[in-house]
Amino acid sequence: MAIKEHFAVKTVLGDNAIELRADPGEAFLVKDILIHNPATDYATVKIEKTTVGYFRVGGSLGSHLPFPYAPTKHAMGFTLTPGEPVSVEYNAIKDQFGNTLDIFWPRETAIAVTKDIPEITWHNINEQIGI
Repeated sequence: MAIKEHFAVKTVLGDNAIELRADPGEAFLVKDILIHNPATDYATVKIEKTTVGYFRVGGSLGSHLPFPYAPTKHAMGFTLTPGEPVSVEYNAIKDQFGNTLDIFWPRETAIAVTKDIPEITWHNINEQIGI
């Protein structure tokens, strides 16, 4: 069977059930399922009426289907220097001019830049925030 759409992605926002329906003579190959911040702790994957997967996706024990994350959006790094005025907000760090640095945190995290930390770079930020 020929591939009709290479790298096709189905995205659903909100608390919705996702449904994929193949036409007669078609088939889907699902390569990955990623769930972020679910309303429930478990997700059930079914084909017709048969359960083919039951995954923990939330709760205190973590998720089996998390979104991949990285300390920065791009491969370039950033540096926070002690004494430099910065403010930490939800999923963002702003410099003294109010410019937001493109940083994506894996979870709600706070960073304090103090005199105890010589500097934080994206290479060692996972160690600094305890991931």
